[in-house]
Amino acid sequence: MFHVKTLGPSDPYPPYANTRAFYTAFGFRPLFETTALWGPENPALILAKPLSQETPNKPLQPTRAAKAIRERARRVGGPRG
Repeated sequence: MFHVKTLGPSDPYPPYANTRAFYTAFGFRPLFETTALWGPENPALILAKPLSQETPNKPLQPTRAAKAIRERARRVGGPRG
């Protein structure tokens, strides 16, 4: 299992919507949001992705839902990814 941390969705800072969309597009799934790591002003979202032993070098393709999330995040504003 591979996990990453980023600013959680309860903080409305627009560039991190793009970050979350990027991770989701590549197969990461949100597990939970917590303020225990970085404090209440920076809620952390923990996302995880299983690592497959069967196809370790196969390129990842974003799902249709992930593409929609990424497009929605772009409309919110912030850097383009």
